[in-house]
Amino acid sequence: MPPSSSSGGGDEWRDAPSPPSAPGRRPSRGPAPSAAAQAASSSAPPPPPPSSDTARRYPRTAAPFSPCARADGACHELEGIVQNVLGFPRLPPRLHRALSEGRLAPWNGAAHARAAERLCAAYGRELALVYVNRCPRLLEQSPAELDARAEALAALLQLAPAAAAAAVQAPPPSPPPPPPQLPALLRKCPELLAQPADVTRANYASLARALAQPPLAFGAQRCRAVAAKYPVALAKPAASVSRALAALRRLCASREAWSRDLADATPSLVAFFLADAGGGLRRLEFLSAAGAGRALTLREVLKPGDAGFARRHPQFPRWLRAVRARRDELRAAALRAELQQGGGDGEGLDAEAEDEEAFGAEEEEEEEEEGVGEEEQERRPSAPGGRREGGARAAASAAAPPSSASRFDDSMFI
Repeated sequence: MPPSSSSGGGDEWRDAPSPPSAPGRRPSRGPAPSAAAQAASSSAPPPPPPSSDTARRYPRTAAPFSPCARADGACHELEGIVQNVLGFPRLPPRLHRALSEGRLAPWNGAAHARAAERLCAAYGRELALVYVNRCPRLLEQSPAELDARAEALAALLQLAPAAAAAAVQAPPPSPPPPPPQLPALLRKCPELLAQPADVTRANYASLARALAQPPLAFGAQRCRAVAAKYPVALAKPAASVSRALAALRRLCASREAWSRDLADATPSLVAFFLADAGGGLRRLEFLSAAGAGRALTLREVLKPGDAGFARRHPQFPRWLRAVRARRDELRAAALRAELQQGGGDGEGLDAEAEDEEAFGAEEEEEEEEEGVGEEEQERRPSAPGGRREGGARAAASAAAPPSSASRFDDSMFI
């Protein structure tokens, strides 16, 4: 009588002797694996063992959808740090790209782990992951540099110190708790922790000088408010920010109503303009050149994106294509002139290229990972007219001059 399967019968079945098999016949052990399965198992070597002290301290766990190749030890090391320190199950694609493109030093796990641990101690795991995902260079900074830059930024913007509350729970020694406004500010621009403090201070001084020009005439408090609302301005080239504000003043001077609006502008509106300087200047220049939209306030021009503006002003896309074509012609002519004169390196166009990089049509990188914090979704207006039209219509559009002479035809912001 076979043993019962209840009350531990599984052990009895496991320990029971196998029934005798016929002579010359092997006992049945289930279906044999297919040839394809055997080939796959033989061609897939086991992952390499940890080959560094960091990899042994932060062991990696194989995770689905990991971007690391099986034999990429440097990637495995960094993924182990992300899993154990930042608490994310796999290496985010942005960090993987930074490692593969050489923007993160491979086999530098000890330094990467120290930076990640310091960020977690100061801001918590979730925000540390968001910071590192948006600015992988943070992992290349020393804990002392991270602390000093955070303190310098808080002092520069006169952020209120934190109350006597306990710091985020972390292994000692824990840094002092940051000012309450600092984590949200760094969420907008974690690059400020990777930028030397003297560069941040110089950029702020340049921003303050530009904002002090009339009709804005911002004082110190309002300048700090602009920087706190749009801290990215402190990480952009200072000259580009100054040129954007100078162009805004010139365009607003073309209409008395806009000049009054600019004199009454709030720090929030100025910060909003800096976040999309290229789009705001395009729309102001179109209205100024076409003599349209005289009833629109400055806020009504700056707030909508290019797509919404184009629905209200159908001629805007065609005008924009013509201005861009004219700008490209001027740029090509300037480059040819430099080549003919023997200069040949295009140095005269550096400022224009710098401004295009800082204030051009910025496209947010596609979010390829899931669950990496809740990154702030900033509006990135798409410029109409960016699509190419086919046939004679495209040629006619590009060749058509603007409705009136544009003083910013060759502007780096258009």
